[in-house]
Amino acid sequence: DTGMRGMSWVKLEPGKFQLRAPDQQTSTCQIEADCKYEDLIQLPSEGDWSKIAPLRILSFDIECSSNQGFPQAEKHPIIQIANVCKIQTQEQPFVKNIFTLNTCSNIVGAEIRSHSSEVEMLKDWQEFIAAVDPDIITGYNIISFDLSYILDRAKALNIPGFGKFGRIIGNLSKVKSAVYQSKIMGLRETKDINIDGRIQLDMLMIMHVEHKLSSYSLNNVSYHFLKEQKEDVHPSIIYDLQNGNADTRRRLAVYCLKDAE
Repeated sequence: DTGMRGMSWVKLEPGKFQLRAPDQQTSTCQIEADCKYEDLIQLPSEGDWSKIAPLRILSFDIECSSNQGFPQAEKHPIIQIANVCKIQTQEQPFVKNIFTLNTCSNIVGAEIRSHSSEVEMLKDWQEFIAAVDPDIITGYNIISFDLSYILDRAKALNIPGFGKFGRIIGNLSKVKSAVYQSKIMGLRETKDINIDGRIQLDMLMIMHVEHKLSSYSLNNVSYHFLKEQKEDVHPSIIYDLQNGNADTRRRLAVYCLKDAE
């Protein structure tokens, strides 16, 4: 209707909008305002307005513990959640932490957030999402695994009110089955998760669509593009590392953080 382009800067003239009071807000955004759509002015993509907004990007990765093969959310706990968050225009992350179930020895340059119970860890992580307020959530296979597992696990643990990952107050994120189709990948079953106001960028799906590789494992993709590889922790020893001590859990945490990075 207005010719406005996606992701462009817009301007509201004084007197053409009304700020909402905190008790009137329907989202967790810092500012909410009401205006007529025809009063929105799109700024030309020149000078400062040609630059991308300082978007907050959160990359995360989870680890689960199972001594019975591939973990299942109905039975097997989430034991660690690593988070790396940066501003689009900046090189270094402003947040680098790991949520752990049970104790974990210190890691230089990262905050350790230890929890005595899985329920408390998941509730703390939900609060962390709201506090860090990312515009983009990314990771590797986060749609079909990490995010889905977190939500399914919270359901198995019967955590009330869990899933407040988006910016609309009261809306809970839920997992739905979906079908994805492209010329390269054909027809694939996937999952769909609603997170209002935050873009989900699953790098596994992007790699499948945009690059032809011999393997789409994170280790192979990381080496192909970054000449870096994952930490040397085989999935078969995750259970033993978790059930060891603070130092063995530190080894697992370093592994998890590296995946998020």
